[in-house]
Amino acid sequence: ILNRKNRSYIRRFRNDLKRFKWSQPRVRKGGGVGIWSYLTCHGLGPIVFYDGSLNSDKYIDILDQHLPTAYEKFLPQSPRKILLQQDNVRPHVSIKT
Repeated sequence: ILNRKNRSYIRRFRNDLKRFKWSQPRVRKGGGVGIWSYLTCHGLGPIVFYDGSLNSDKYIDILDQHLPTAYEKFLPQSPRKILLQQDNVRPHVSIKT
């Protein structure tokens, strides 16, 4: 079932016209669980799950909890400076961060 501007559409084959009990609504937006992690040339960081959408406060909390351990773990292995790269998602480029 797809919903566009208060209209519902059902995809089905022509011979399945009367099988509405087999129809299930399509899940949108993944159910409200997000995943955050980091990747370095020396390994992968922990996978962090969070509920709901990511805002600047949640993003700052995640960074405060997990980046210090990443520096402690990977900085001795890497003589160069560590560079944090982010995409342009709103929590990453907000004024708070």
